Order: sequence, then C-alpha cells, then structure tokens
Amino acid sequence: MRRLTSSSAYQQTNPTISIDRINRVYVFWTGRSIEFNDNGYTQIRRRIFDGQLWLDPENLTNNKSGNAEHVTVIEREVDGVIRWIYRDLQASSVKFDSFTLNQPPTLKLTSPIENILGSDGNCEDMIKWSVYSTDVVKLSNTVKRYGSSSFMYTNSSTNGHRYKDNILLDATKYYLAAVDVFVESYTSGSYRLYVADSGGYNNSISANTDTSKIGVWQTVYLKFTGKSKARVSLGNGSITTGIAYMDGVRIYEIDKATYDKIDVDPNYTGDKLAQKFPYTDPTISRTLSEGTTLSIEGTATEADPGNVLTAKYKINNGTPQALQSGVSDGSTPLSFAKTLTFRNKRLRDGTTDVTGADLAENVDHTLTVWAEDDQGGKSTEVVRKFRVIHNRAPIISDQDRNLGTIKITPSITYTVADPEENPFTITEKINGSTIRSYSGVPNRQETLTIPANKWLMLEPGVSHTLTISAADEQGKSSSRTFTFTRQVNEIMFEGLQVPMETDIAAERILLTPDWQIPLGAEVRVEVCNNGFDAEPTWEDCTIPAKMGRGYAFLNTVKTAEKWGVNFRVRIQKGTATSEASLSGIGGAYDVHPSL
Repeated sequence: MRRLTSSSAYQQTNPTISIDRINRVYVFWTGRSIEFNDNGYTQIRRRIFDGQLWLDPENLTNNKSGNAEHVTVIEREVDGVIRWIYRDLQASSVKFDSFTLNQPPTLKLTSPIENILGSDGNCEDMIKWSVYSTDVVKLSNTVKRYGSSSFMYTNSSTNGHRYKDNILLDATKYYLAAVDVFVESYTSGSYRLYVADSGGYNNSISANTDTSKIGVWQTVYLKFTGKSKARVSLGNGSITTGIAYMDGVRIYEIDKATYDKIDVDPNYTGDKLAQKFPYTDPTISRTLSEGTTLSIEGTATEADPGNVLTAKYKINNGTPQALQSGVSDGSTPLSFAKTLTFRNKRLRDGTTDVTGADLAENVDHTLTVWAEDDQGGKSTEVVRKFRVIHNRAPIISDQDRNLGTIKITPSITYTVADPEENPFTITEKINGSTIRSYSGVPNRQETLTIPANKWLMLEPGVSHTLTISAADEQGKSSSRTFTFTRQVNEIMFEGLQVPMETDIAAERILLTPDWQIPLGAEVRVEVCNNGFDAEPTWEDCTIPAKMGRGYAFLNTVKTAEKWGVNFRVRIQKGTATSEASLSGIGGAYDVHPSL
C-alpha cells in the first residue's frame, strides 16, 4: 500500500490507495471526523475505481461503540486478497494494513517475432516515409509481395530514396533489418537498405540488392547494434538507372547468439535466414502451408517468489495448452519454446493435434500467448494472426525468361516437385500445341526440347513460346514460360529418328518438299535405302527433289539386319537476301521383289 497525503476527490482523514491484480483502484479513509459521530459510531469508508468509473462510496463499518478499544474491518475480496483496516480508539488514529497484493506476471514473446516498425513497413503508405533527394517512388499494386502494394523505384540516372527517422531502439541490444526487393530491369547504380544514426547517415550500415537477379524476389538484410535511435532508408545508394520494387520492411530484435550466427552459420545466411525472419505486420497475417512451422518462443516473469508460473497458448478459441511451468524466485525469467507444424489442415505439436478442427483457408486465425500464476494473476495476452493454405501448386525449377534469338532447337533442363507430395502431371507445349504430357516424378531432371518436325514449322523472325505446366490432383497448377525468336541462316532436317523399314532394298524414292528457296540459297537433299546401318549410304537427290521427279537408288548392300529408307535436307542462306523456309516433306518409295 502507498499512503496518500491528500485526495483531490475527497479531503478526508488519512486516505490510502491500493491497486489489485486487475487494476482496480481502492481508496480507504475515515469518516467526517476522527471522533465518534453523534450516535457513537465510527465510519471507515471505501471507494473503487473499476478502470472506467468511480463507484459510489460505501461504508465498511459503523457498528462499533465507543467502549471498544479498536474497530477492525476484515474483508475478503473475490480475487482472494485479504485486507484489514482498524481504528485505534486510544490513540484516536486510523491504521491501514493488508497482505501484499499479488502482482500479475509479464510476458515477452520473441517468436512469432514482433516487427518494431509495426505496420509502417508494409509499403502501403508513402506518407510514412520521408523523401531524400529526388522522389523516384510511387505505389505499385501490380508487383507486390504483401498486402495491396509495394514501393516502386523508377530511376533514370537519378539518386533518391525514402527513409524513416527516430526509430526507438536499445543501444545494448541486437537487431536484424530486412526488406524484400524485386528488380524488374537494371542498367547501373544500386538498390540498398540503409540503417544509420537518426537524423542523418552517420555510422551507416548498408546492404546491396543483387541486381543480377532479374524478375524474382530476394531478401536484402543486415544486422546491427549500438543504436538507440535509428534511421532506415530504402532505395538508391548512388546514381541509378533501373526499375525495382521494395516491400515488407522489418526490424527485429534478436539475441546475441543469433546475431553472431548471421552470415557465419550457413543456416543463418541468405534465403535460410530470410525464412527464419519472414515479414510480419499486425495488419497482415502470416501464411502457413503444408509442412511449415509456427514457432512460439519467449519468456515470462513473476515478481512474487514462490508462485507457480505457467506460460500458455491457444489456437483461436481452442483449449489452452501449456508451454512451460516453474516456481518463481521473483526475478529469473521462465523461458519457453515450442514448434508447431501445419500438416493435413491442422497445427500439430509433434503428432498431437492442438486445433481440434480443420483450419479454414482465406480467414484469419489467432495464436494467443499469455502467462498466469497460481494466485490468479495473469499477464496481458499477446495475439498473432495467421492464415493457412491447404494445397499449393507444384514447383517448377528455373524461371520465366527470354532465350533470345536462336538458330538451333533449344534444350531446357528442369525439375518439378509438389510441396504436399501430391501426384502431378507435366505438360510441355510450343505455341499452345502439346509436345508431350506425362506423370511427373518428384525432383527428377527432365529435358524440354522441340521435335524436328515442329521446329521446322516455326516461322523465323517472330516470337515463339515454350511452356512447362505442372498440375496436381487437387487442381493446383503452375507454369514456366520461355520465349525465343527463331533465326534461320541454315535449315537442317537430319532425318527420321526411325527409318521407314522395308523388306528388301528400296529401288526408287520421290520427295516433294514444301519449301521456299530464294535465289542464292544453297540446297542439298540426300536419301538412303540402308537407313538402319551405322553409316548409311547417303545419295544426292537434290536435283530430282527440286524438279519433283523420282530418284533411283544406286546402293545394293547393307550391314544392319533390316533395310530402311531415310532422307535429310540442308538449306543454307548463301547469298540470298530473303528468307528460306521448309514447312514439311512428303513423298513415296517403291521396292521390286525378286521373282
């Protein structure tokens, strides 16, 4: 209890104030006189402030006469705290006493971690960030990683960025700053994350974006300590030409052990570090997918020695679960750590389901963490929001890209895996026409190429599109796209993969190519009737093919077990000034069995 010397609300004798575990305020005082009233009764009164309103005063006692030596009031509050007040009649004074009030525990949650920037790092409002030099930033709602927008930096030999000042920190603690960056195009300069002393750029630390990574999100981060007030800057570190987007700015307090591991331990470097410290925002829910984890870590402190302290959590309005428990010594924090895994639509502690029901998609769910003691004390609840995804699309390696202008059939290697390990089907297409479709094998290397007959039919000088799509049994799909332009200085058809088998040696062949041969182009057509040989006997059929006439084979021998007809065509540009083309080849052959 604390003795008050006066009370602005009530000028009474010997007022005293105390506060219980749920923050109700009690004021105790004697009646209008320290002597007995006219009826020989004394008054001890109380008034309670419940956090919003002062309740009406009430008499605790007025039923003891003057022939008693003292007046005692014993009151047991519903919260279990016992308090007594008495009047010493001999000394004509009022004394106050009570049991020590139970103090509620305190809780600090370190995971899911709290973003010191709060919602200011969501890149949804440029007003929260000041302009430095040239203002090259605008909001983009097309390229974004979180929420509805990102900061878009459009630079043409300019230097400018946005910054946030006077961020309150603790110089004795350790921090991690990070931002997600998407480079759309780059010519020169740099895109950086800065942390400096508040008010300027003294003692600055910076981290550069990898500008060679075009068209993909990357996390740029740095660690720092020793700052009580900081400035965070996003944007250009020099005169820059390019287009980039930034989203999800965060500053997290970390412990020294984590600080020392960053960029030293491979598990705390690059993408692995970014996975451990994803962007959080009180207005944006974290998303959990199959196999991802939700870590609950922190400390609870109890100021009353001997109390049993327990840290607890619950998912939505589910059953509270214990994180850790122990007897308090009044000062040592109680540490707790637990990792929940999202599997089969529920959060699980190992194999134990802690949700009791499937978690729905597209709605916010809550993780609530608190500490309580065995005397009824309870800390403030800490709430984190999250969402879940039941099924994700298969993941195709590589990235969408332009293969440029090419002269030969492209060959692209790739792998596919499904995050939930669902079966999936892969389909390869050229300009929307299916090349092949087959059941995928997780992480097996595949090769996409264009069959010769389809390659020859692609128009030179225009853009073509190769696609790889992967769809799982639940209907989720993803795709990878490659564009290219076919350049034709030479057209080659290297023959059928499997020759046309004949019972005996073919004697004649007629080829009718569907082609355009401009003046100056060089053409060679070759045919054979022993196509299964390791080294077939190729014969020149160029002139008959040009004239649309048949050709009589000269060869009469083979080394293979079978006879077979095959042909090949080569067209070179030569001195031609217009394009040559080969759209297809028709024809026929005949054999004359011996009599």
